[in-house]
Amino acid sequence: MPSWVEEFFINKGELFLLVMNRAWEKGPERAETIKKILEKHGVAKGRILEICCGNGRISINLAKIGYEVYGVDISERYIRDAKERAKQSGVEEKTSFIVGDVRELSKFFSENYFDAVLNIWTSIGYYDADTDQKIFREVYKVTKNNGIFIIANCASRDGILKSFCKNLFEDFKDLVILHYNDYDIMESRLKARWVYYRRQDNKDLKYLGETTLNLRLYSIHEVVKMLENAGWKVIEVLDNLREQREAKYDSPINIIAKKVL
Repeated sequence: MPSWVEEFFINKGELFLLVMNRAWEKGPERAETIKKILEKHGVAKGRILEICCGNGRISINLAKIGYEVYGVDISERYIRDAKERAKQSGVEEKTSFIVGDVRELSKFFSENYFDAVLNIWTSIGYYDADTDQKIFREVYKVTKNNGIFIIANCASRDGILKSFCKNLFEDFKDLVILHYNDYDIMESRLKARWVYYRRQDNKDLKYLGETTLNLRLYSIHEVVKMLENAGWKVIEVLDNLREQREAKYDSPINIIAKKVL
């Protein structure tokens, strides 16, 4: 495991948890959008796997609308929080959250086990192209014939570089994150330092900590090729899952692939 992944999601995982918690507000809407995509491609019910599931924002909301959902993440902290949230939401029996490495999915699940697999919110590119293609093969193994693999809301190289900014910030009212960005043109990697601050009642900022990110950025065609090399048939490439518009050159990566034997 690269050191930055261990730092970002495990050793200092409480920092990114602050960001994930703020995404929960749109969780139900995101789940409904994914449900429509699944139904469109023949998965109106069944067993779903979300890889890199974080603290369950998507998985738990899918369980609320009828799916049996499994979530896998390398962070014990996130999985512990997901289990607690599932219990609070009344879907403890419809969900199963596992601490695990997505590079080794077939160690945790039988072949042909899931009707669909989800990879949401820039959850590829942590390693390198060979490793990501291996992950796609692992997903292929555990998916049923005619099952669906959705990669959604993933940053694309073309989209990031179109509006690339060396220094920027995110303001969540009580949480402020400064981003110091660099782009390695030889390796197509976004290298960034995230510095977290809590905004206090007197409007002062309290330093919480910082993490580094070293993310492999892909163009859409690269992910399409890796999926095809892993056995998948790509059936849709979209700009936006909710509106289901066709992708443009600078769109985020939203790909629906199918396992066809």
